[in-house]
Amino acid sequence: MPPQVTNYPGTILCIRRIYIKWNFVNWQINLLGYYVLLMIRFNN
Repeated sequence: MPPQVTNYPGTILCIRRIYIKWNFVNWQINLLGYYVLLMIRFNN
């Protein structure tokens, strides 16, 4: 059995962890962009 097949669940876990972390960063960036948009709208 090749090592990739035996290590498959670990790979999925790693990808999922990276995906969750990236999703969280994306969410923060979106929130920041929305906040900046609101500030610009209020300043004008």
